[in-house]
Amino acid sequence: MASRGDRIRAALEALHRARASFDRAAAAALLTEDAEHHMPETGRNAVAWGLTDGVARYYDTASLHREIVRTTVESDVAVVEQRMHGRTHDGTPFHNSYVWVYEFRGDLIHRLTEHADTLLAHRAFHGEHPRE
Repeated sequence: MASRGDRIRAALEALHRARASFDRAAAAALLTEDAEHHMPETGRNAVAWGLTDGVARYYDTASLHREIVRTTVESDVAVVEQRMHGRTHDGTPFHNSYVWVYEFRGDLIHRLTEHADTLLAHRAFHGEHPRE
């Protein structure tokens, strides 16, 4: 039988695949009914939408590439360091680093907390191009 840590890592890998393919149903299957994403979506369907189709609000989805840098699992919490590269709708290059904190309830993700460089994102979406 797989260890708790192995099951959590497998769930996170499945979520990464669902996000990359914009598969909302696959993302929803990994979330508790009352899943919370502190950005402001709450509830399974809203969080799954925000993680998949919702990114189209900000990005040219065909340009997006996410890279998992490191995953750390302890008990019912996983921390994932991730980089994302792509372009905004006006063609502005976008590169940012994220830290996601996932809290599990059983084998499903209950709470997602996202940390990113919000100043960098603000500049990209408001036409302020920082030095490369």
